[in-house]
Amino acid sequence: FGFGGLALLYRSFLAWHYYGWEEGDYGNLGLVLGTVQSNFTYVETEHMPLYVWMAGAMSLLTGDVHTGGLVVALVMGALTVALGTWCAAKWLSPEAGVVTGALLTAQPDLALMASTTLRTSTYTAFALATIVAAGSRRWILAGVLFGGAFLTRFDGMLSLLPALGLAAVIPPLREEPSKGRDRAVGVALVGGWIGLWAAIYNAVEGHPRFWEAVVARNTASYEELGVLDRMLKGSETLWLVGGKVMPDHLGWVVVTMFPFGVALVGRGVARRVGASRLLVLQALAAFGLFCLTVLLSAYRWDHNLYWRWMALSLPFLLPVAAHGATELARLVSRRQGFAPVLALGLALATALPMYRQTWQQLIRSEQWFGTQVRIAEWADTAAPSDAVVLADLVPATWIGRRPDARSVLRWSQLGDEPAAGDKEAFGRWLRRERVRVVIWFREEWVGAARRAPFLAAGEPVEADGLRLVPITREDGYGIVAYRVEGDGLPPLSPATPF
Repeated sequence: FGFGGLALLYRSFLAWHYYGWEEGDYGNLGLVLGTVQSNFTYVETEHMPLYVWMAGAMSLLTGDVHTGGLVVALVMGALTVALGTWCAAKWLSPEAGVVTGALLTAQPDLALMASTTLRTSTYTAFALATIVAAGSRRWILAGVLFGGAFLTRFDGMLSLLPALGLAAVIPPLREEPSKGRDRAVGVALVGGWIGLWAAIYNAVEGHPRFWEAVVARNTASYEELGVLDRMLKGSETLWLVGGKVMPDHLGWVVVTMFPFGVALVGRGVARRVGASRLLVLQALAAFGLFCLTVLLSAYRWDHNLYWRWMALSLPFLLPVAAHGATELARLVSRRQGFAPVLALGLALATALPMYRQTWQQLIRSEQWFGTQVRIAEWADTAAPSDAVVLADLVPATWIGRRPDARSVLRWSQLGDEPAAGDKEAFGRWLRRERVRVVIWFREEWVGAARRAPFLAAGEPVEADGLRLVPITREDGYGIVAYRVEGDGLPPLSPATPF
């Protein structure tokens, strides 16, 4: 569990410097706040609820939903590393355990997503715990823990369920001896969790197909095609993801050592063969689900969703790849002097792309979203308590992360007023709504570019006696922040965020 502690420290450090990859990284904050404000009676059915409940409960202690959600993500991310390292050390080999701990700690997507309020680390921790329990012949506990994974992301139904089901009925895929009654109860619990959520979803939405909306959203561009045509169209995307995204986020060593590790475990080269085969089975199920998702999805090959979906399989894939690498080093160790050279080469070939990818994400995150968070923090403290902020996306969500947050108007939710393109009407509306900070967005769907195109230049604007003074801009994402000045309005303090 030393690697778990190291991972917690590393992820805590990243949390101070990483602001997310897209605006969706802040989407859970609204769900958590709504859940807390409803006394945990509100359930948003498009997302599985467990992470939101856990983050909401923690936020009652921390005082705001961002800190509450971050604490949950950090702890579960560290637990993922600890469980993965334990699996590799106990089931594969001690050397594989050390390599696995290093890989799980440093892998960019696992580390960075556990440093935000995303639910990924909560899912991976519960999913790994489920496999650990089943591999340790505690099938009833595995069935209980499956509920944690499934109620965090329904991916568990599509990867954990097949792996557990096969292992329950095929003796070589599990650790023996095990009790048939315990296996049956464990698998029944797995089915029970799925049935329970389907029933809840049916009561709220009128049908039990809880996966339907998410699948439709991610394949919307292919809705006119059949399943086979979608897979043919997605095969090129899968090729590019496999040849570019995976090596860029994992390194070619991991990509090539994984099948070698699978073959070794299949031949029985492991400390605990049955448990190791269950781990490999889950790795193949999770990675197979990822490949199927890529085939059916409608995004470009370099979309961030692909590496985020891939990350769900990594706690199972990386130990198997580590086993392949350590056994390869063991095989060549008979050649004096070659094993250290091989080990150093494998380590560098893995560490360099991971290091590069981590810093690329950190730099972009700082520029695009760190700027927005700092603007939001300034607006929240500089404006009078009764003043309103006109914003959207990350700044609006960040300001609203506390139950006692100031009023924020969102561009995307404005009604008929102010009239689009009318500078004077915009000024009158700002005065009437007591708006003192305006954060303008270039994204068309937000509505700011259509409603106030005169703010795009980032120059001072006069509007019905008010002065909109630009204070900062970020051209990568496309935002410009203004403070609103006018006769009789108290100055903002401080006048700028930087």
